Amino acid sequence: MIRVTCRSEITWLAPCSGRVGKIEGTTQNLSMGGALVRFPGAQPHLPDTLDSVLFGLWLPGGPVSLNGRLLQVWDAGARVRFVD
Repeated sequence: MIRVTCRSEITWLAPCSGRVGKIEGTTQNLSMGGALVRFPGAQPHLPDTLDSVLFGLWLPGGPVSLNGRLLQVWDAGARVRFVD
């Protein structure tokens, strides 16, 4: 399996709490179905697991935006599943 590292950005809106946020990181593992993202350090605000997110990737061919759902979130990263 090829592992690709690229700059990524997760933007979220939590409908229940009304929280909005944005966090940058790098992909550690990227596939057609989702990504494992690492954050650069301790983050003051993190999204909640199962929040819907807009996932931005900076690829060599240009930026790409995908809709996703967070499967797992911890201080150093998150697992994102892409959705239609």
